[in-house]
Amino acid sequence: MRRLWIASLILLALFLVSIWNAGEVRDRTEHVITLLEQAEASLEAGDRETALALTEQANSDWETHDMFFQTVLNHSIVDQVSIGLREALAYLQDRETGGEYSAASAALMQRLQMMMKMERLTLGNLL
Repeated sequence: MRRLWIASLILLALFLVSIWNAGEVRDRTEHVITLLEQAEASLEAGDRETALALTEQANSDWETHDMFFQTVLNHSIVDQVSIGLREALAYLQDRETGGEYSAASAALMQRLQMMMKMERLTLGNLL
């Protein structure tokens, strides 16, 4: 009977950590997505400097949590987001490529949303 209780506690602990992890991934990625959406809106309004500052902030926030993401997520997805952020910054820093920034930003936000979807506790993700 004691083994059953220990196994049950271990399963409960793993379940709670999974729920916490999904929440952390969601919160951290939603923050980056919000910054990128604000940057896109600033660029559309003609404020390239604000767009650049917001994208730099998104990149900085992502890099701050890189170790967490590398620990709990698939490395290739984390690397794709990191590369996408650097590409978006490069497009913004080049004053001639506003359209490319919009495309890179949209693709990046899509990757982040897919990453959040993969971490949700749903039946499809459990199977």
